[in-house]
Amino acid sequence: MLAVAFSIAACKHGAEATASTAEADSTFEPSGRILVNAPIRAPSASFDGNRVIGPAINVSRRPDGTWAGWIRGQAVNLEVKGNQISDASLTLNVHELPEGVEVRGLWVGGPRSGEIDIRVTPTEFYAREPHIEPPIFLEAAGPGRYGRGAFANAIGLEGDAALPHPPEPQFALALLGGL
Repeated sequence: MLAVAFSIAACKHGAEATASTAEADSTFEPSGRILVNAPIRAPSASFDGNRVIGPAINVSRRPDGTWAGWIRGQAVNLEVKGNQISDASLTLNVHELPEGVEVRGLWVGGPRSGEIDIRVTPTEFYAREPHIEPPIFLEAAGPGRYGRGAFANAIGLEGDAALPHPPEPQFALALLGGL
């Protein structure tokens, strides 16, 4: 009898967790997206003012302005100071170009450590980081679209991600988790 009562309580608890998770997910309204299409194999990511979500990323802004969650299976607790986003295992420096953004940094200590170098402008999309092999270099194919020929429209930027100066740190984090 005790086992039945415990099972019922466990089921009820699980249902509440599922409902609150569904409520939290329903409040997420992406303002920007990074879409990665064939032939590049990557997970893509979406963001709003307080969250970045995708198959390889789930980070949220805390009330104190830090960002916490995980990127590519690695837990992160990120501080944002000026143009730098960092914690013990990840450092990103975001530089606004006259037309576009450049993100440089370093992953340390994870299964794939290495340098990060990503540049997005109206004319090109370049990305080199530990999870991308080989590096990506695509010419623009139109506003927010990158790649021609066999790589036609391989990268798409939508909403705020397509702005010349997208919101940070969301855009940099979405690039890292979406490529």
